[in-house]
Amino acid sequence: MDVDGFFVIEGVADPAHLEAIYGRFLSDLQRWPGFHDGKPFVGGNLMPARIPELLFPDILQNPFVADALEHIMPPLPVCGMYSSNVTMPHLGDQKIHVDMGALKPGETLDYPCNCVVVNFPVIDFTLENGATEIWPGTHRIPRNVGTFWLDDEQRDARERIVPPVRAVIPRGSVLIRDIRLWHRGVINQTDVVRPMIAMICNGGFTPGHDGTDNIPDVGLMPEASRALFEDSPRIRYRVKFTSDPIDVLSSEKQK
Repeated sequence: MDVDGFFVIEGVADPAHLEAIYGRFLSDLQRWPGFHDGKPFVGGNLMPARIPELLFPDILQNPFVADALEHIMPPLPVCGMYSSNVTMPHLGDQKIHVDMGALKPGETLDYPCNCVVVNFPVIDFTLENGATEIWPGTHRIPRNVGTFWLDDEQRDARERIVPPVRAVIPRGSVLIRDIRLWHRGVINQTDVVRPMIAMICNGGFTPGHDGTDNIPDVGLMPEASRALFEDSPRIRYRVKFTSDPIDVLSSEKQK
């Protein structure tokens, strides 16, 4: 993690759970135009379903992820986003970028990892369906001030030293990467929708000292899922619970 800025652990989540999440993604994508003036979904973030039967401990409280994050960012990890990245078929490549905010004048990247993106592929990632392109070791390389996009000159210079790799990994794996790492979504050349769960996790939460209001709000979750978030959690969340049905497509807060 310190050298390359990312790692993968295989076999940490139940493929059947991910298949269930995938089925709901497909259903929600069919309903999407009805909530967006008839316009189809063209890729990007889509909130996974927030119903008790699709909120799985091996995703939201995965013990292997918790073990890793506690070593990378002690003392305890917190999660401030539960969303997804969905790559639709045949829509082109992203620009190379990072997921953190733009650099400010004088800001340095020379510090230990304090924030990661945790990705669970919902289907197998292949070269054909747009497995994420990752640029090893770029998490501490200075970027242009005021942007999180990388220009062609920076890309070409880095590629001569260490070329990018593709995250070709099976469903059930988890990809954990430093939020500073260069990466991009690549064209999905298949006719199959390719989603991955996306969670942003930070460290430094101390129970009994830090209030949960220090954690970014992940929004509404069903009351029936309260134990998942509050019963001796390995990963901490700030959640608002409701007994009302949650339809993520009508939610004003897509995270």
